[in-house]
Amino acid sequence: MKTLSLEQKEFIREYFFNTDNYELWSDVANALLEIGTCVVPSMPTIWVGGIGNFIKITNTCNCVGCECYSFNLELFLESAFFNEYRNQYLDQLKEEKELLIKKIEEISLL
Repeated sequence: MKTLSLEQKEFIREYFFNTDNYELWSDVANALLEIGTCVVPSMPTIWVGGIGNFIKITNTCNCVGCECYSFNLELFLESAFFNEYRNQYLDQLKEEKELLIKKIEEISLL
């Protein structure tokens, strides 16, 4: 599994995993991004559609009342879904950068 930087993990976690469906979503997302799997209590699926399309859910044989979430990071990173959002975010960052450069130039003229 590809190793992600802190910035990359934060971007994916906030833009794709963020949900109100489960209080500990961030902990589950971290595990999925770092090791690819996480055991969670059986309940309604945390992510339906979107990022959920890249998470396989299976019953666990060693834990009662739990499910194993497995995340396919490579497939996700190659998807049109990911690339569309990533490109939108990069465009937003580029606009912010241009504004900061203009501010620097203006303040430098003082």
